[in-house]
Amino acid sequence: MVADMGNEMHSARTMRGMEMKIIKGLSCGDLAYGYTSKPTRFDSDGGREIARDFKVEIDTEKAEVVRKIFRMFVSGLGRSTICKKLHEEKIPWPGYYKKRQKGR
Repeated sequence: MVADMGNEMHSARTMRGMEMKIIKGLSCGDLAYGYTSKPTRFDSDGGREIARDFKVEIDTEKAEVVRKIFRMFVSGLGRSTICKKLHEEKIPWPGYYKKRQKGR
């Protein structure tokens, strides 16, 4: 029972900290496609710099792709048709550069 209460308190403090970062415009994890982050503070640890507090910014190139997707969706195109059109235009998907390419 004590361990559960400790876990709940730790969870609440973590969520409160993440909430404050979001209110300040900072990242607290993964970013949605169309956004990027840049460090706003550096700490020194054992002689090396560690980036901290990442500011969320709009990636203008990817944001245009997001706008294009929404325009296609509003015009009545479905998900698979939108994917095919983006593939034809050779627009990379969010995980394109992270994964090793196999096949096409």
